[in-house]
Amino acid sequence: MPGHGAGILLWNVILTTRAQPRNDTEMNPAWLSSFEESLQKEFGDRPRAFTLANVDSAGTPQARSVICRHMDATGALWFCCDARSEKALDLLRAPAVACVFWLASLRLQYRINGKATGYLSDLNMPQRVEMWKALSDRSRAMFFWPAPGSTRDDDGRKLPESSNDPHPPDTFEVARIDPNMVDLLDLKPHPHRRTRWIIQDRLWIEQPLNP
Repeated sequence: MPGHGAGILLWNVILTTRAQPRNDTEMNPAWLSSFEESLQKEFGDRPRAFTLANVDSAGTPQARSVICRHMDATGALWFCCDARSEKALDLLRAPAVACVFWLASLRLQYRINGKATGYLSDLNMPQRVEMWKALSDRSRAMFFWPAPGSTRDDDGRKLPESSNDPHPPDTFEVARIDPNMVDLLDLKPHPHRRTRWIIQDRLWIEQPLNP
């Protein structure tokens, strides 16, 4: 899970080149403000980790922990990964994903479905540069290591422990998840409260559900 530490500062960075949303409702979904508030209460200055689930080339479900680096005005989630990783290749082939944020102290679970888009080809996009700068030196170094998942070479070759290179390497990829469904389960009240938002005809529709 590359990219702990200083990267959390990017949470409040405004990404000015984000494609413009289609209307004000899509830009300010009803669930977004409460979600942001809940994340702040739960994580504070700590990395905002969530579970990312997708399917690989064989159709097998895969899940791993990912750090959310930024969330923009549409609710899109931004993260970074190694372009050589199985995760990056799987998302290129099958971009549909499911995300889970479990906020233990608040007893809230957010499930988010959406589509992931990688931005490896645009090496100079501001989002990519800002995310790279926000990583710790130790996290940056990992992108200069051998490809994730490759056979480990025990020849004693020393891998870099840190990097202060201001330029992200070709292995550094940023990705965005555009939500199309958000499901909130609140375990505090009795009975529990569950609400789902889905996007239909460019509008977010709220649906109260049984837990």
